[in-house]
Amino acid sequence: MLRIWLASLCVLAASSLALADVPLTVTDGVGVARKAEPVSTGVCFKAGQVKDAASLSLVDKSGRPVPAQFLPLVRLEDGSIQWALLDFQADCPANGSGEFLVKDGKSAAPAQPVKVAEAGGIYTFTTGEFEFVVDASKPTFELLSNVKVAGKAVAGGAGAEAMTCRDALDGNKLYHAGKPTKAEFDWQGPMRTTLMLEGPYVDDAGAEWLGYRVRVTAFAGSKLIRVEHELRNSCPKEVRTVKVKDAYLRLAMPGAADASSAKDFLAGGELFVKHRLLSGYFSPGLHDLAVKDKKLVLGVVPSYDGGYEPRLHKGYNNQDKDKAGKLADYNPGDTGSWWLVDCAYKVDEYWLAFDGGDENRAKGLDSRLYALAPATYYSDCEALGFGRFGTLDDEAATYAAWGWKNGDAKKAALLKNEWIKARPGYHVASDLAHDETETDDAEGCLLMALRTGGRGYFDAGHAWARYYTNNFVWRTDYPADTARGKGRALKVVGKDFDDIVAYGMSYNNGRTCGCHFYGGGAMDYYVLTGDKSLLLGAIDLTEYTDKWDKNMPGKSSVGGYGTRGFGRQFLAAIRFYEITRTPAAKKHMDQMAQLAIKDPCYLKEDDW
Repeated sequence: MLRIWLASLCVLAASSLALADVPLTVTDGVGVARKAEPVSTGVCFKAGQVKDAASLSLVDKSGRPVPAQFLPLVRLEDGSIQWALLDFQADCPANGSGEFLVKDGKSAAPAQPVKVAEAGGIYTFTTGEFEFVVDASKPTFELLSNVKVAGKAVAGGAGAEAMTCRDALDGNKLYHAGKPTKAEFDWQGPMRTTLMLEGPYVDDAGAEWLGYRVRVTAFAGSKLIRVEHELRNSCPKEVRTVKVKDAYLRLAMPGAADASSAKDFLAGGELFVKHRLLSGYFSPGLHDLAVKDKKLVLGVVPSYDGGYEPRLHKGYNNQDKDKAGKLADYNPGDTGSWWLVDCAYKVDEYWLAFDGGDENRAKGLDSRLYALAPATYYSDCEALGFGRFGTLDDEAATYAAWGWKNGDAKKAALLKNEWIKARPGYHVASDLAHDETETDDAEGCLLMALRTGGRGYFDAGHAWARYYTNNFVWRTDYPADTARGKGRALKVVGKDFDDIVAYGMSYNNGRTCGCHFYGGGAMDYYVLTGDKSLLLGAIDLTEYTDKWDKNMPGKSSVGGYGTRGFGRQFLAAIRFYEITRTPAAKKHMDQMAQLAIKDPCYLKEDDW
């Protein structure tokens, strides 16, 4: 009888871990109908529910299989998957939504999957009739080579001109992308594959200057390529602030006529290009897209003649006014160049489509679709940094139980505010570390996005996540224990150094001081989006907290003037372990926990 009872308990336990259907919704908030638009979203599960991502499938609201790709994103200690990265393509009406379910079962395969063949560092991508090559074998990196549609070449590499930048402090010396030092897949599957490559910008003699990291993404059955480019200033030998005269990406376009655009997209014939600044203090409103002399030219750092400098501002909208009383986009300057401070990145996104596009396509790509579950589901799974949380309905019910009046009116007002609407292109350029809300803005905005369904909260939080992981913390492209040099003297050119780098609403003053330290929200956005640049930034955030590993539990105090610095860094260390589950991250987290538990400044119970 005991054996039967125990067996029954095992059956009940196993059935309690069975995966229930997970509802997901994609919503357009910019008035643009979507057709087979790529969607990448993290989906969470409870412990023990999912052991193998290959056991997951996706269906639409009618129960029809949807071609999809599930890859492990975060595993728990028991080996089960807490987060899986879902890639599929969705149709969605303008200002409408599409509904889907994640279920047990094998995913449907796309009719034209992404295929990649690699030989000697040459990667050939095919997505049906569309083909392109990424060549990491040459001394000079060209970004893209041999782009073909239905077997016809439509674009190709541009040699040493493919990726360039110039040093304004050294006579506008020219550098080009050298051979990649690393090439690996961020994600690889039939619906979406992303190849990451990184290396140095070098001069003709091979001397290195800045670094680059690019991600090239292909999508099933699509003539669309996503390129993410990071301009990296992180040198192990010296502390340096550089001034970039300009930086460009180029692609040979032998059959294209000259064209240009001051907007964030360029459309002409079968060529369509969309640009967005993802991270950095450069003006998010300044774009340089053109076809010139049979080359597609993309301005990472646009060249101009001087007289204006990009103005630092909070958020996306600049509230400073010019002499005429109009909102000013730029700050009077004198040289036409751009500062990039030590251990900082500038990150740009380019969508290249070889089947045409228009303003509506640009709007859609600027406000990408994400497949999100109901707020109660995220709370029940406890898979985000803030764990369980109350929904908006929970809050309203609590107020009603307390006898508060006008609860429905207050809820309706919240659901009509500006943050409910999409905020495409929202950007955080810089922020005074000691002059903000004392909160993790990425985490707070995400919590509000899930509780209210407000896409504006989601967009703002995502921008804060990029800010925290690329600009707020020092990006180190070298081991954390690398000795830092004293650096070289800055060659200050004109007054723009003071305007942009040294004082006021400046880049340096927007970096963490230790007590103002945030990062958990950025890591939440990593698991929700699968954005590897957020994960690498989270590594640098956590490396900042490694200094606590040198302290002795029971002997070292975690803080004299309050403990907020330690506490915020401890939260980031905990969240980093939760999204990586590595032994090193656990050891670091446990060390910080012991420091807090055994802090000698705490009063003993007998002294209370």
